[in-house]
Amino acid sequence: MSYQAINKYIASVAVVLLLIAVAGGLSYYGISKRVYLPVPVIESISEPFHAFYSWKDKGIRGRILLLFDRKLNIEVPADIINEINEKGVPPDSYLKPQNYIYMALRNSMFRRVYHIIPDGSWEEVSNTLRDNRLTRKTDGYFFITHIATPVHILRMKDIPHLKEKVVAIINTEKWNREELSGIGDLFRNHHLEYDLITVAGNPAGQGIMNFSSKGDDGQ
Repeated sequence: MSYQAINKYIASVAVVLLLIAVAGGLSYYGISKRVYLPVPVIESISEPFHAFYSWKDKGIRGRILLLFDRKLNIEVPADIINEINEKGVPPDSYLKPQNYIYMALRNSMFRRVYHIIPDGSWEEVSNTLRDNRLTRKTDGYFFITHIATPVHILRMKDIPHLKEKVVAIINTEKWNREELSGIGDLFRNHHLEYDLITVAGNPAGQGIMNFSSKGDDGQ
């Protein structure tokens, strides 16, 4: 092998090793930025958007969110978006019931969102999304990107098995009794593992879901 060939070989190996090191570093950095709670917590709030304050108080960052609600709650007027873009991270004074998921994404609380739609609303939602050029459909659910964050829009039956603990917000006002029981089953049967579930709306909804039978103390 000539010296020129040897030099090329060494250079190519060096590049590969560098790429592996960078990929490993990025992987470690991404994981290190994910904030988990030391013990599972289940809490009740009166309004869904109050979950934002809970996430912020607990330092939630870089996580997967399961949003059990009819709406995605990312509605922000164009003039406000311009102001937020100038400020970077928006102050809490911008928080509204219709934009709390947007605010959470801007605060880097979540890196991926699964928006679970009630079955009774799925036809309406899917018809709307099907005509939206910014969405694409794959494996029976819809996919969009918002603030560089993947958002999967799907029915409860299509929720995949996730390998890490999730944060969940459940608006009980949008689900019937049978559906709420089904949500509870997802966690009781360990299809989904969690460290924080926030239940909004009718307090009776938490009893129907019966998270306590999973064996967590919850708060």
